[in-house]
Amino acid sequence: MSNYTYSTIILAAGQGTRMKSPLPKVMHKIAEVPMIEYVINTAKKLNLSEFTVVSRSDAIILNDFLEENQVNTSYQNQQLGTAHAVKCGLKNLNLESDATLILYGDTPLISEETILKASEVLFADEKNAVVVFAFEYLESNQYGRLECQKDNVIKIIEFRDLEDKQIDKLTICNAGIMLVRSNIIKKCIEKVEPNNSKGEYYLTDIVEIANNEGFTSKYILGEFEEFLGVNSQKELANVNKIVQERIKNRFLDSGVSIIDPQNTYISYDANIEPNVTIYPFNFIGKNSVIRSGSIINSFSHIEGAYIGENSIVGPFARIRPGTKLTEEVHVGSFVETKKAKLNKGAKANHLAYLGDIEIGEKTNIGAGTIICNYDGFNKHKSVIGNDVFVGSNSTIISPVEIANGSFIAAGSVVSKNVEEEALVVTRAEEKHYAGKARIIKKRKSEEVKR
Repeated sequence: MSNYTYSTIILAAGQGTRMKSPLPKVMHKIAEVPMIEYVINTAKKLNLSEFTVVSRSDAIILNDFLEENQVNTSYQNQQLGTAHAVKCGLKNLNLESDATLILYGDTPLISEETILKASEVLFADEKNAVVVFAFEYLESNQYGRLECQKDNVIKIIEFRDLEDKQIDKLTICNAGIMLVRSNIIKKCIEKVEPNNSKGEYYLTDIVEIANNEGFTSKYILGEFEEFLGVNSQKELANVNKIVQERIKNRFLDSGVSIIDPQNTYISYDANIEPNVTIYPFNFIGKNSVIRSGSIINSFSHIEGAYIGENSIVGPFARIRPGTKLTEEVHVGSFVETKKAKLNKGAKANHLAYLGDIEIGEKTNIGAGTIICNYDGFNKHKSVIGNDVFVGSNSTIISPVEIANGSFIAAGSVVSKNVEEEALVVTRAEEKHYAGKARIIKKRKSEEVKR
C-alpha cells in the first residue's frame, strides 16, 4: 500500500439512458454485485482519508444502497458535466489528503495497482499536479484524446470536439479517471468554464488550467480492458464476461475443477475450496460456500448456501438461502431446499421440497416428499431425527418433530410428533371394484360419439 493518503470522489450521477432500465446504471450487477461496489472496494484498498459518491437525489435505489453501506453521499441534481459533478463531491471533503482520486461508478475494472502507479508519477516531481489515466487504442473509437509533448499532457480534447485530422494523429485515449494534488484541485475546478459544444463543465479542462498555473500534467498508460465503461446492456454483458473469466481462472488456479467454464456462472463472493468438481450449466450465486470433495452436477442453482465436504448436489437442484448441507449429503434431481439443514449422510435424491427443516444423519427423504412449512400466514420449522426413512409422496405439516429411527410409510400425511422408532401410516382404505373400469370406459365412449 502507498504511503500517500487519498480523498476519493466516485461519480455516479449519470442518467444511464442507454441502459433502457429504471434501475440506476451503477446498480446493475456484475457477477451478482452492483458495479459501483467494485469501485468502492477498490477505493477502500487505498490509504483512504475520505471518500464520497456523487449521486442524484432521485436515484433512490442507489442512495439506499449507499446509506446501508455507510457511504458518504453528495448530490448532483443538475447534469452540468463532469467538473460540476466533482465540484459537488468536493463540498463534502476536507481535502487534507495528499491526492484526490476521481473514479467513475460505471468503470468497475480499475485496479489498485494502476492507481498506485499513478501516485508514483504524481509525486515524482513537486511540479506535477495532475495524472491522467490513459490507454493506447488504435482502432476507431469515441474516446477523447490526449495532446502531449513527450510525457507531458498539454490538453485533453473530447471526441466530439476533435477535428478529423486529429482523430488518426492522436492515439492516446483518455480513460476519464484522474489523480490530482489535493491542495490545488478546488482552485482548478473553480476555473473550469463551459467552453465546448455541449456547454458543460468538463473535468478534462483542469489539465490546461493546471498547466497555466505553472504546474505540469502527466499520464500513465493502462490496459484498455481496465478502463471499460458500462453505458449499455451490451457493454454490461461484456464486462460481466470479463469478470466471470477472472473469477473462474482464480478458482481453476486454486484447484477447483470447472468442467466447462464458459457455461458456468459464479458469483463474485463465492467461496469454493480446491477439489470441488463443477459440471456445466451451474449457477453459483452470492454468499455460497462449497467445501472440498463436493460435486455440483449440471443445471443446479445455489445461492446463499453452505455445501459441506464430499456432498453431491444435482443435477437440477435448487439450493436456496439458509441451506446447510453439513457433509456427505446428497441433494438430487428436482429437489428444492430453503433454510434447510441436512446433517451428515442425509439424502434427498429426487423430487422434494425441504423448507424450514432440520434433517438428521443418514436420514432418507423419498421422492415427492413435501415439507409444508407455510400456513398462509407464518413459516414453521420441523425437525426430523437420525436414521429416519420418509417414504415417497409423504407430506410433513410443520411444526412437527419426527424422532430417531422412525419410519414414515409412502403417501403418509404427518401432522403430529412421531416417537422414536415408530411406524407412521396415514392412508385411506384401498378398495377394488371388479369390472367397474369397463363400465366407465363404455360411458366415456358414448359421450364422445354424442
